[in-house]
Amino acid sequence: MYINELKEYVRRSFISGVSVEDIEQKLFSSGWQKSDIQNIFQELGILSRQSPSSSKKTLVIFSYLVLIGAVIVLSGATLYLYQNRIDLSNTNEQKVRDFYINLTQS
Repeated sequence: MYINELKEYVRRSFISGVSVEDIEQKLFSSGWQKSDIQNIFQELGILSRQSPSSSKKTLVIFSYLVLIGAVIVLSGATLYLYQNRIDLSNTNEQKVRDFYINLTQS
């Protein structure tokens, strides 16, 4: 019985423009348990104050994982290129020598 009245109060308050935080505060100060308040918000499909916080935490964790992944990939690529570097220093020099030799012989 009381739960139905609580649902109706929350629904009417939310529709009339009262913020979720204000509704939570009024119900909490009236003696309602926080778990009851959150359950009502979930049943009515109204996001409670904790939803953005948890999504923010998820975003921060995802950002850290992407950053760590990028560091690992860049470190691996650097290590690979360092160990398997190709000596290209003589390639152009040899072509220039061959060109001048061919030029002087003709």
